Amino acid sequence: MAGTVRAAADAVRATAAQYDGMLSRQPFRTSTITGAILGWAGDALTQRRQMLEQAAEHCQSMVQHPKPAEDRPIDVQPAMPEHFDVRRSLVFTVFSAYMSGPVNYVWLVQLHRAVAYVAPNGGARALVAKMALQASILQPLIFLPSYFA
Repeated sequence: MAGTVRAAADAVRATAAQYDGMLSRQPFRTSTITGAILGWAGDALTQRRQMLEQAAEHCQSMVQHPKPAEDRPIDVQPAMPEHFDVRRSLVFTVFSAYMSGPVNYVWLVQLHRAVAYVAPNGGARALVAKMALQASILQPLIFLPSYFA
């Protein structure tokens, strides 16, 4: 057991070191691909959970209303689980790649420069400056319009 845990820990460390090297050599490409993978995985897990919830609701509805569907009012018709929405997943994957790659790549460099000018010693003042810039510029002017476009 201890050998298995040690081997898993070594594999995680090696993967993290490899990822860190890729991030150092090609930060733009690495962050874009990482964003795409995480965006797709997050949407896939969310859709899977939604399908499971719909299936559970369908089963519960069938137990509560065992009569044939034509005898039930429309509002108690059980919802059948949907299939995986490939278009939705693709849109979210592209959006996540866009936000993690080009947008964050440029934004974080500019944010660092602006905060270094406002709060060269770092600390709480730098933290407040970053939060203020994030909330007043990135979120309302870049993220939200991009998300709802």
